[in-house]
Amino acid sequence: MRGVTRGLLAAVAWATVAMPAMAQTGDDTAPYSPRGEAQLLREASSHEWRGRLDEAETVLVNLLERNPTSSGGLFALERILRTRSRVAEVLPFVDRFLEASPGASGPRYMKLRVLVEVDSVAGLDRAAEAWFEAVPNDPDPYREVARVYGQLVGPERTLEVLREGRDRLGDDDALALETGDALAALGDAEGAAAEWARALRDPDADVDGVLRRLQRLEGDRETLSEPILAVLTRADASEARRRAAVQVAIGFDLPDLARRVASEGLRGLSAQATPGYLQDVARRAEESDMSELSLWALETLRRTVPAAAGDAAVEARMAAAALAAGDTTAATEAQLRLVRALPGGSVERRRAMADLIRVEVAASHVSASTLQTRLQGFRSEFPDAPELDGITAAVAAGVATRGEVEAALALVEPPPGPESRLERAWLLLDEGELEAGREALTASLSGLAPSAATEVIQLLAVLDRVGPRAGGAMVESGARRRHGDLTSAREALDGAMDEVPDDDRPALLFQAGRLAVAAGDTASARAYFARIEGAHFASAETPEAMLRHARLLAADPARADEARSLLERLILERPGAAVVPDARSELNRLGRGS
Repeated sequence: MRGVTRGLLAAVAWATVAMPAMAQTGDDTAPYSPRGEAQLLREASSHEWRGRLDEAETVLVNLLERNPTSSGGLFALERILRTRSRVAEVLPFVDRFLEASPGASGPRYMKLRVLVEVDSVAGLDRAAEAWFEAVPNDPDPYREVARVYGQLVGPERTLEVLREGRDRLGDDDALALETGDALAALGDAEGAAAEWARALRDPDADVDGVLRRLQRLEGDRETLSEPILAVLTRADASEARRRAAVQVAIGFDLPDLARRVASEGLRGLSAQATPGYLQDVARRAEESDMSELSLWALETLRRTVPAAAGDAAVEARMAAAALAAGDTTAATEAQLRLVRALPGGSVERRRAMADLIRVEVAASHVSASTLQTRLQGFRSEFPDAPELDGITAAVAAGVATRGEVEAALALVEPPPGPESRLERAWLLLDEGELEAGREALTASLSGLAPSAATEVIQLLAVLDRVGPRAGGAMVESGARRRHGDLTSAREALDGAMDEVPDDDRPALLFQAGRLAVAAGDTASARAYFARIEGAHFASAETPEAMLRHARLLAADPARADEARSLLERLILERPGAAVVPDARSELNRLGRGS
């Protein structure tokens, strides 16, 4: 009896193990169960991983025969058949799945994708219509079909499908995003923008996605933005949508519109939301170089949010925005508030004070006495500041331009550093004291930055070999250039050109050419350099004038041959010139021509 019991238990145990094993080999006589399906899927995956695709396919086919709505089995079989270049054979299994579950979106989309791959346009139309009929009140089938049609049959048919879907759904705003995409593909930018505006009526719409689409359109920016802004700026619009409206105007480079939209966006905004909104407007404006809009946002922030007044970060941004916008009054006021907001004696305050002085020097409304008082205050608080030399020179120049040259000279006596020494030299030269000015220029060389020292050395070399009239013109031009007026600096040279001896004229022509290059007037620069080559070939300025002229010509591919010819002439006719190695390098870069 004990032996019989042991035999029965062994048989039961064998059956428990063997039944799943039978299911795993695809035995379609075994009853279906979710647990058995999971085992079959694991077995198929194991076969696939080992490269046994025949076995994997057999297991999956048997699974789908027993359970046609196994989504895991269907997608796994599609993957196997695709690997074996027989993907079309999955279609009967898809149809069986859809017979049992007509609304299943995954198999529907699979069928569309496979029909596209086998280039069955007629089958695609039938499959699409069947999907529409299966779920008549759902817009998703139209979206998916439109996506597939866009790849296969083009935007015209896609647009037809979407409009049919809108009619069937009875919703004027349905499928607006996709309809806009189709219109954009057809080149109807205004129609696309209008449809995307419809899409934005949905509170859950992807605003960023619409804005990205809008940026890709070509056409009148203000016209394209109108329907979008009409939705984003409605009275009940959220803070996020108001920010998006400003983003549209900024992205389309419409500063006036951006200012109006940003201002309207403040209406009805809560006190808690206002600071973040204005900060966002200012940030976006700064990133897009809309300094006036940034300044407006920061000024509004400072005026409406008590905590912003005196905030160092806000004041610093306001000063930068005002400078960029050319509003020196607002810039000086903001910079002064920043100085007052920083702790006395701190590094931050020192730098802010130095920046304030530089801003005030450039501001015409700031008087010479204010500049001197500001400099004295800086010297008292920061006697060893590294900025002291630079701002002393800047204040001296500013005081001089305001007509108080003696006061300016007093500020740089004694000069605290090389920049002040150089400024003193220029002040002396401006006053006509050429000898004292030359001595001061020579004394300023020690400690100057290499670029500034090179300018001084070149000027000294010219002053040493030209007469008083040419020297005076060079000094006057240098002073005007130092104050940023390139046009006036060149006029000083042009005015003296016919009044100087013939031997002095090349120096003036060469300097005028350099100023023209700095101003972006390459045509005039070429003319100045060409006059040196033509009328003053033996002059000291000729070799470098020819090199500079050739480089200007080489910038225009159509004139590359002229540049080569000029370089070859320079190398052959002035072989001992210091610029010849540079001329050879330039010629090699251009090549020898065709």
